[in-house]
Amino acid sequence: MTDKRYFQVKRLIFLLLILLTTASCAVAPKAIEQPGYETGALEKEIRACLDQRNGAMSGFEAEADITLSYSGVDYKGQALIVGQGPSSLRLDCLGLFSQPVLSFTTDGEHFALISVLTMRYYDGNLSSPAVASLIPGGVQIQDIYYWFLGGFDFKDRRLISVYPHKLNPSLVIMELSNERSGLREEVWLEPSEGVVRRLVLKDIRDNEILSAESDGVVKNGDFSYPGTVCFSLPLSGLRLSMAYKKLNLSSNAPSTVFSLPCPPGFQHKTFN
Repeated sequence: MTDKRYFQVKRLIFLLLILLTTASCAVAPKAIEQPGYETGALEKEIRACLDQRNGAMSGFEAEADITLSYSGVDYKGQALIVGQGPSSLRLDCLGLFSQPVLSFTTDGEHFALISVLTMRYYDGNLSSPAVASLIPGGVQIQDIYYWFLGGFDFKDRRLISVYPHKLNPSLVIMELSNERSGLREEVWLEPSEGVVRRLVLKDIRDNEILSAESDGVVKNGDFSYPGTVCFSLPLSGLRLSMAYKKLNLSSNAPSTVFSLPCPPGFQHKTFN
């Protein structure tokens, strides 16, 4: 393995750990008022739409082109993604011959990560200080699960205001307070499809700490999902882009899919 390839794999490990972690350290924001706009009926309609859509996302399997960018280093490749709601995810990054070169799995509380090229294995708790400190904001795997599919879950959220987009009336903007993390969230929703177009997490100083944007809508029967999803962490410069080539809803993924034991001979590190 070349030094360049080794460096890219180490970067990819670090990037995945940054993205798929959890912490909570923000102060509750002040309410944002949108005077003159009645929110009750629209909130009820939006909640019903998203709850119905989230109910259909009990499991999925996807193939995607992915790009990870961080600190001037880009990783481009193919990925297989399996999800089992509400918070079990597995992501396999594939090599030139479609063999897994890096695999990550989590049940929302624990994780395991294998780097084949560096022969390293990591596992432990997502709440461990070494892992949770990588990203502020109370982001949990269950949030990322829905964001992968252009969805959004109201759990632990308090609606502050909701109003139509000024330039695009087909979009509705929601301002919410995350009661779990204290962050303010801005969500751009396309109600006709139930797909989130843009999601931004902001701290008390109004700094963007995470954004997720989607583009294009693909229909699979009665279910719609974004053609591409892009995550950004502006303060660190991390960017993950996924362009789905195939996505199917499935609710019967065996538990063994999310089991990732340490291969023989791999260097093992646990985070508790």
